[in-house]
Amino acid sequence: MNRREFVALVGVGGAMACAPEILGTATDQEMTPAQAADGFVKVTGITLKELEAKGSFLDKKSPVGSLLLIWEKKTKKISAVNPTCTHEGCTVKWDTGAQILACPCHPGKFTATGVVTNKPPKGNLTTYQVKVEKDVIFVKKA
Repeated sequence: MNRREFVALVGVGGAMACAPEILGTATDQEMTPAQAADGFVKVTGITLKELEAKGSFLDKKSPVGSLLLIWEKKTKKISAVNPTCTHEGCTVKWDTGAQILACPCHPGKFTATGVVTNKPPKGNLTTYQVKVEKDVIFVKKA
């Protein structure tokens, strides 16, 4: 590599490193296209009416991470949790009849709001705040 090639390489590398700041695209917090200023993210793939009919909805690739929405018939509210069990990392499933989250890997159980009711899970599930606007569901890390 000669001097001219070296200077060109360093110049291009420096410009690339500064490009986000120069273009004004650098932020302290990445926002997804569906994320509002208040931090809530639109849930895609299901509407409120569909959730009411189905009972639960799993999205392993949502912008907030793995997400399980649960329609609680008694309270007519939505719970949102990360369905990853705190014991062995298995994905818990919503049992509509029993109204509990059950881990398929062991006898661990959780309430619809992610609170452990039957061990061995080490802790509660991560929860999300939920808001609904018209028929659209939004979630935010609690």
